[in-house]
Amino acid sequence: MATLLATALTSLLLATQASDEPPEPCDKNTGDCEQTASVTDEITVFGEKSRQQIRQDFRILTDRMYTVFNNLNDQDDYDIVCRKERRVGSQIVRRICKARLFFKARSELAEGEATSTLRPSSVTNAERHEERLREITKRLASENPELMQLLRDRKAMLEEHGWLEQSD
Repeated sequence: MATLLATALTSLLLATQASDEPPEPCDKNTGDCEQTASVTDEITVFGEKSRQQIRQDFRILTDRMYTVFNNLNDQDDYDIVCRKERRVGSQIVRRICKARLFFKARSELAEGEATSTLRPSSVTNAERHEERLREITKRLASENPELMQLLRDRKAMLEEHGWLEQSD
């Protein structure tokens, strides 16, 4: 479907670039006329976005949401950071976005330091930080219409494509 749309748009673009002037009408007396295609007033092409384009649009929206959140948030440990990671035992690279303190705690644990404010083994502590992150998000969204709209747009896109269960 995307190929059909691209072909139609290319044809239309080439037709309009060929000449900015309308074709000359045929001279009824001599029969001479310019051999050009008829001008089409309007072309409507219906198509769907590819899965790749939908995912790209979602990523752009999400990145914008995180940027706005991070700019508004004054607690750096709760800024959202995205990294590409492989799960243990997998070769598939996934993009993971979490609050900075969660990445920091996991890194410190892996290095054997485990001195951060969040110890990943402590479910209670992790839940407390997740709740704090939700509180910060709610407060910032209520104070900033742009962040609120981005959150709504992201949720709508998740629901529209059936991703809500997978992403939240």
